[in-house]
Amino acid sequence: MIISDRTSNNREIPGVDVAQQILISTISSGLSAIIPNNVKTQVSFTRSLVVSAPNKVIIPGTMSYIYAYSSNHPNSDNQTSLIKKHDNYGSFSFNFLDFSKSNRYVSADQILPTKNTIVIHGVIMTLAWVVFPFLGIFVARHLKPSLGKWWYHIHVGLMFCGVTLLSLVGIIFIVIFSSPPHFSLESPHKPLGLMIGIDSILQTFLGFACNVLYVPDREKVPWWDILHWWNGRLLVVLSLLNYFIGLNLANVSLVFKVTFFGIVAISIGALIAGHFVFGINTPYSKKSLDAKI
Repeated sequence: MIISDRTSNNREIPGVDVAQQILISTISSGLSAIIPNNVKTQVSFTRSLVVSAPNKVIIPGTMSYIYAYSSNHPNSDNQTSLIKKHDNYGSFSFNFLDFSKSNRYVSADQILPTKNTIVIHGVIMTLAWVVFPFLGIFVARHLKPSLGKWWYHIHVGLMFCGVTLLSLVGIIFIVIFSSPPHFSLESPHKPLGLMIGIDSILQTFLGFACNVLYVPDREKVPWWDILHWWNGRLLVVLSLLNYFIGLNLANVSLVFKVTFFGIVAISIGALIAGHFVFGINTPYSKKSLDAKI
């Protein structure tokens, strides 16, 4: 095992410090005695309390720390070897100036989402917020005359299973595999995602209500139908906005962001093109097939 003092700013790769203040030490029997049996990795190190760098002074009291590790080995055993990008990380709280025996062991009690967890969450939300909404809108807006009553079944399948249920799966998944606070205000992504998930459920019930309350010979569109349309449009806008916020939080490459904007542009273009190719099923049209299922 190699240990070294390094400094990093923001997302820069940590650079090796000129003065190395930290050293690996042998784990004493007294320390080993208080470590639980289920612990797989033990690291003991010493560090001078007096350091020259002001940003490395240990502050009295319990503080929060983050740690990270990579399953890929460094390029060499040299202390200045390049550190590979981590694929797992977490956090813990500890008081490094408390020398009592009960404070010798620290447990990483807060688990942060790993790279694989974030990827799975991202894939689920890509389908739920970027792909299926536009397909559902396209079917309802342009394909009613050609599909007949089947447009409703397809629309429900895309919007209920593809959007609402997948959104809830994505939210529950990231909550299970990350630590609280799950919906803190540090970033709008979490609370906005929860709001979108709740509104998706309301939108689903509103859609079913519109179908139940449908009257074939109606002369005007009722307010609940209009509410369903505009709430759906609002959900799409908020979902795309929150998806982009998530891309920034995940620190994805420019390629992913360009791909995202490309998919959105193509989807909007398809909706516009559908107006000219299929026409638009207006609520007042004689061809309208808003039939109750």
